[in-house]
Amino acid sequence: MWFYDANKLAGAILRLYCPVTLSYTSGTTLPDGGFILACNHESYLDPWFLGTVFPRRIRFLITHEWYFRSRWWTNFFSALGTIPVNPAKPLSAIKRARDHLKNGDVVGIFPEGQISWTGELLPFQPGLDLLSKTADSPVVPVALVGARNVLPANCRLPRPRKVSVLIGNPFRRTEIAHSYTETFLNDFIRNEVSRLRLCLSTVC
Repeated sequence: MWFYDANKLAGAILRLYCPVTLSYTSGTTLPDGGFILACNHESYLDPWFLGTVFPRRIRFLITHEWYFRSRWWTNFFSALGTIPVNPAKPLSAIKRARDHLKNGDVVGIFPEGQISWTGELLPFQPGLDLLSKTADSPVVPVALVGARNVLPANCRLPRPRKVSVLIGNPFRRTEIAHSYTETFLNDFIRNEVSRLRLCLSTVC
């Protein structure tokens, strides 16, 4: 993940052009060891925005298509420590992410599975629930707002706009299982991300 560290240093300078602020909800304490970071997806730059301000390294899950788009992209994403997800063999990526979580790493996932160009929070895909169940790791909900204004659809160059990131309280499946269906974790974390996004636009 050598390029991840270099990117983080460069981010301190680039944030002068595109300010990114990081905040936490009241009483939030990040777990020790490995945990899953679950965030809404507004633009291609979301991993960069999160990576430049979050206090720990994040190993993001990325689509197989993007990871192997070319040799250059493969080397780039490999240097960032990302984990490619092959739709035909999703369990391979889940197991790899589980191993990183067991080793104490932070694994980042965009549960919507795609960018929401309208800004509307899309339904969460089953990957988040499956990863949490397989790794038995806490999930930290995250809201990211403003990225869509920096790099909207059909825009080639980033625009100087403010981006805000809000970190919520961590949750474990066992803490909320009693009140949800078999997709309870996805439903619960999606509601939390939605609430955090609202907090960024109002007084939380």
